[in-house]
Amino acid sequence: MKAIVFMAMFCAMRALASPSSPISNSTDTIINLPLADTWRLFTTSSGWKDMGYGNASATTQLGGKLHAEHLIDQSEIVDATITSIDPEHMLSLQSDDQHWSILYFTAMGNDMCQIKWVELSSSADDAVINSASRAHRKLFDQLVRRYAPECHVCKEEREASHK
Repeated sequence: MKAIVFMAMFCAMRALASPSSPISNSTDTIINLPLADTWRLFTTSSGWKDMGYGNASATTQLGGKLHAEHLIDQSEIVDATITSIDPEHMLSLQSDDQHWSILYFTAMGNDMCQIKWVELSSSADDAVINSASRAHRKLFDQLVRRYAPECHVCKEEREASHK
């Protein structure tokens, strides 16, 4: 499996090689959700639907397809091919010949996860990158609100009120 990941990364890096350096932009956040659950959000059809995307389909394997259309903002569409995968750690996607995304997932204890979404382009036009980064920030803000960390006092009070 590691050999497949390394070969896919090598091929992706060769594809990125161009006379000019790629443009990149990264967006990151921390959510109050375990790593395995966070990974499921980004790698399954049901996960994308849970994040507000309809018409979602995901085949999480090397060369698999990921497609999701946001239910409210139809301009937010993810349509990519999986170019490399390291389960519960990294997922790289290629949207077209000039645009790639790499998502990194890092456990922060047992019940929190850091997500970093790096957008890359070999195009000299960074408008696509900036637009994608705004969409990622919007999605991350939504996830933070939904899975906001809760202090132990608040959690104890909430649980006590339900008894």
